[in-house]
Amino acid sequence: MTPDPAAGSGPPRWCEAAFAATVLVTALVLCLLSMRELGPTFDEVAHIAAGVDHIQRGEYVLNVEHPPLVKQIAGLALAPLHLRARLPAPAPHGADAAAHYRNEQWLCGRDLLLTLNGGRERTATILTVARLPVLALSALLLPILWLWARTMLGPLAAASALVLAALCPTWLAHARLVHTDAPLTMFTTAALAQAWWLRRRFS
Repeated sequence: MTPDPAAGSGPPRWCEAAFAATVLVTALVLCLLSMRELGPTFDEVAHIAAGVDHIQRGEYVLNVEHPPLVKQIAGLALAPLHLRARLPAPAPHGADAAAHYRNEQWLCGRDLLLTLNGGRERTATILTVARLPVLALSALLLPILWLWARTMLGPLAAASALVLAALCPTWLAHARLVHTDAPLTMFTTAALAQAWWLRRRFS
């Protein structure tokens, strides 16, 4: 078996873990502090509407161009709020159904966030509740990256990779949103790390 580059050198493991936890908490705090002041981004209008529709009605006609997991997680988080949602209008006979529902997703999202559930005063609450579980999912990238880098290259490389990822403006901007970008990055990294660990274990 390949020796562990992190074994027998560097700071104590508890010190490494404490540092990693501090960086992770710092990144989460940065996201949380800015989250409530951020209005709905362009894609979130459609993603949240689709997620609520998936959970409330089990229908998959809105925002079908993106994978459903992140939208459904947001929809599940919003379920306890018992939001009123605008039903997508059926596609007219003979019309392009895909184009019709692409337009409907924006109308449903606009009404969900701005008119049907307390108006703009409640928009921030709806957005925050929808974003929190997606942030938690996105944040899994950081411990996965740290563990992978530590196993592969040692504690110094792991700490460097963790800090660069946690303070990356692009990651900080997308991790706090109901978007697929940051969760996709996390799942891709997790899959690559698992493939590397399996190859290392059986080589």
